[in-house]
Order: sequence, then C-alpha cells, then structure tokens
Amino acid sequence: MALSCVFLAHGRVCPIRGENLSNQSPFSSTTALDCEQSLHRILSKLECYKQSPLAALQSGRWVKLICGASFEDIAEVRNLSLIYALAGVDCIDCAADGAVVTAVSDGVRAAKEIALDFGYSLRDPWLMVSINDDEDPHFRKAGMLTRTLDPEAVTYVRNLEKVSELLCLDEVDAVEIHTGQGRLEAFHQLVTNLGSSFDHLKLVAVSVPDLGDSMISSMTSMYESMKPYVKCANLWQLDGRPMSGDIGKGATRAAVILGGRVLAALDRPPGFLQLAGGTNSHTREALELDGLVNNGNESMIAGIAGIAFGGYARKIVCGLLKELEATKSTRLEDHPELLFKSISITGELVWPMKL
Repeated sequence: MALSCVFLAHGRVCPIRGENLSNQSPFSSTTALDCEQSLHRILSKLECYKQSPLAALQSGRWVKLICGASFEDIAEVRNLSLIYALAGVDCIDCAADGAVVTAVSDGVRAAKEIALDFGYSLRDPWLMVSINDDEDPHFRKAGMLTRTLDPEAVTYVRNLEKVSELLCLDEVDAVEIHTGQGRLEAFHQLVTNLGSSFDHLKLVAVSVPDLGDSMISSMTSMYESMKPYVKCANLWQLDGRPMSGDIGKGATRAAVILGGRVLAALDRPPGFLQLAGGTNSHTREALELDGLVNNGNESMIAGIAGIAFGGYARKIVCGLLKELEATKSTRLEDHPELLFKSISITGELVWPMKL
C-alpha cells in the first residue's frame, strides 16, 4: 500500500492548497499528526531547489550523511539512508562492504518510492564508500567491539581487490580515504593500488584530521599522489573532532576553526572543503558567524562547500529507530508515524544548509 494511502485510510491527510511555502519552515510540525504536511513541505522545497550533488558542492549547500566507516548494521543503515534521502542530503557515506552498499541503495530506492507516492521526484544522493589507508580510529573503534566476539573477524584494512571491485559498481559514486598524521607513504601506496578504480567516480574525497603545522604540506603531498588518477571533483573532509556527535555549540568549534584555517591558506591544493567531526545543529550558524559560508559562488576558494553529519545525525533519530526495533520490524516505512517524525527531526538538521 502506498504510504500516503495509509494516512488516507485513517483520515489524517491534510492537503496543502494554495499555501505559500517560501517563508515557512517545512519542519515546524511538532506532532506526529502534522508530519505528513511536513513531508509535503519538505518534498515541495526539494522540488523547487533541486540540485545535483555537484551543484550543491559548488553553491555551498552540500550535506553528507556519515553512516560510519565501520558501521555495518544493515537494517539501520537502510533506514538512515531512507530518512536522510527524504530530508535532502546530497551524499550518503558508508562502509566499504557490498551488503552495506546494497542497504544504502535499498533505503534510497524506498525514499524515492515514497516521494512518488506524494507526487514528487527525488533525485539520488551520491553513494560514497569509506576506506582507510592504515589503522584508523574510526575503523579501530568498531574493530575493538568485534574483537570481543570473534578475534578472527577484526580487519582494519579491507582487501584491496574487493575494494576495487566495489568502486567499480554502478551504485557507487564516490570514495573517501581516511588518513592521519605520519601516513603519507601509506596514503600514496593505497592511491597507487586503487587509482585505476577511480575512473567512473564522480568524487574522490580525503578525510583529514587537524595535522597542525603540516596540514597544508600534507594535503599537497596527498593531492600530488592522487593527481594522476583523479579525473573528477575532489574534496577534503576536515575532521575537526573525530567520532564526536556531541550536541553543544562548543563541539563544532574545532571543525569550524580547522575549516577557517585551511580556507585561509592560499597555497592549499585544489578541492572542495567540507567539515566533519563534532558537526551538529550549531555548525551552520558557526560558519556564518565566522564568515566561512559559500553564498552560491561556484569557485572552490569562496568558502566551505558543506557539512557532513555522522554521530550527531544518528543520535537524533536513535530513539525512534529503537522504537522501530521494539516492533520487531526492520522497515521504517511500515510505521508511518515513526517515519514522519524521523524526517521532521532530520529536516531541521539538513534544511538550514539548503536555504
């Protein structure tokens, strides 16, 4: 049954006729009964401001969901992808695992079907897979949890042949390489081994923490390693506070400060700049206060191109996903009130970047 029909059967549909949506927050609803109207408003806005992911990067409106480099809960990845695709993200970043990629694709497909039920066309966000050039804390964090269950199951660096095959899948649009201090040689080796698999990609990203005084020189060295292989756009994910997800204003400062420092470096290598690490609902405001927002200028040097939300993006819907789990169901769309609540919450995070 189409999702909108579920609400029609309960007499809850409240059509929006002749309403001026231009000055109204599409996420103003606070109750489940209002959520269908919210979804109409969200999809109407997305229809009006429909941009390709590349155009979103160019205009400073890029938003990425980070499912987690080693997060492989298939059902949750699918539902997160469904929720955030409907909220309007431009990219979904997931673990470099075939089953996880399929889960993201399934979630996006479900989101597009729901949008069609409401009479809207939803464009595909890019699907990105994350890999590491060495033992990375993002991967080690998940690895330590796995170690207690099965010592043989812990693998920090994925099989390169399998990663190469994954990057050649039609569903995969982008790759992100996680790196860190003192790993230039490992980065160079990884890019050399995988570079031929970058041919059909739309974006190659590098996730870099704050490397202090060596930040720009390290980025330049990495760019030179990638240059022979990257024929598409490239992006630097500036990881201000890795694996955070905190909700306070202070949590986002490290990423904003790092972004400002790299943006001010005129000798930095080419590539869009995107914040991550400690990013939350305060990040956009912090960027504006520091004058770092790209206000539609298509030049990569004009400002920060976008924001990635990871731990915080998952945290704000975890309660609703736990409610879903309690129903013994794995498909969020089978529970419309939970779905609409989730989209309303996530829209408050995503939409400020789209205005």
